[in-house]
Amino acid sequence: MVKNSFEFISSKSVMEPELKHHQKIATRNILVYAAISTFILSAVTHWVMGIDGKIPIIFVSFAVCNLLILYRFFQHENLVRVYFQGSALIFTALVLINLFSGGIDGVFNFYIPIVVLSGYSMRKKYGRFWMLMSLISLIAFYTLDGPVIQSMNEVGPEIRPFFIFLSLVTGTIIMGAIYGEYLVCLLYTSPSPRDVEESR
Repeated sequence: MVKNSFEFISSKSVMEPELKHHQKIATRNILVYAAISTFILSAVTHWVMGIDGKIPIIFVSFAVCNLLILYRFFQHENLVRVYFQGSALIFTALVLINLFSGGIDGVFNFYIPIVVLSGYSMRKKYGRFWMLMSLISLIAFYTLDGPVIQSMNEVGPEIRPFFIFLSLVTGTIIMGAIYGEYLVCLLYTSPSPRDVEESR
């Protein structure tokens, strides 16, 4: 029992620096990608898709705020603070985009599980918090779905398939190029029992 506990503590001490390193890289990559992609999406939604309402403004505002968070991250590298600022900003933007694109039928609902995943990749309690917030928002969209939300919809049926395509492409890049790489790094840097034994 004592031996197993010691091995668990040793394993945790071996993983801690690597875990924080990969979390910082993943956080930085998400902030950079989010800023670039939302600038592009704001231009596409306004000039290509012809949306003149609030959706392009939300994208631009999100991108600018994201760059400010990224700048602060390079200054102090406070991972927890940057994570909460970034995740709160992303969640707020997702709720607003979905609100103005159909509510429960919103084009960016695909991203909500990604926010939950990002929380669990940091800490279990963060994942549980964002899972609760995500469920509340989804239930609210479903419950309030009706003429009011539909009247706020800025994404017409003729451009909705293309908008959904863009959201799926950007979401797939996040899942693959960022979180996929992050999980692979964790998998190959986690200490094996032999590594734990050698570190004693």
